[in-house]
Amino acid sequence: GGNIDQLMGHCAPLTLVVDKQKVPYVYRIGRGAGTALPNHGQNPSTTYDLSSGADEFIVGVSGEDSASAIHDLVVHCAKLTITGKPPSWTIGHGAVTTKKADGTTSGTAFSDQLGAPQVMSEFRGRSGSWIDAIGAGEGTVTLTLIP
Repeated sequence: GGNIDQLMGHCAPLTLVVDKQKVPYVYRIGRGAGTALPNHGQNPSTTYDLSSGADEFIVGVSGEDSASAIHDLVVHCAKLTITGKPPSWTIGHGAVTTKKADGTTSGTAFSDQLGAPQVMSEFRGRSGSWIDAIGAGEGTVTLTLIP
């Protein structure tokens, strides 16, 4: 179709994965089990799946909007990296991949990209028949060593 008709998000907790088989230990941030959020928008149309890859998190959104709706939506995803040693960890974004839902209408570009160590913690927007506004809420990822 010409516009993004419906949107449903999924949320998942961050997990700290420790590989104790290696010395020094190797740490990475993983993604726990996801939970589906309510669907927004009403028009049934073409189905898109903009799921991030394994252990990736959304670190930005971009796309195009027209006078009445969002018609292109791109999610930017990255694994979270951990450098340094406890307790002086630094969290960064790995390589960013993109997934796109591409409608047929053209319009004005928008972009909301987050810097490390932020990830998207919420989608904000508005919908009726179509999705006509969208934005990203950010959350900062931190690691705290608890003895």
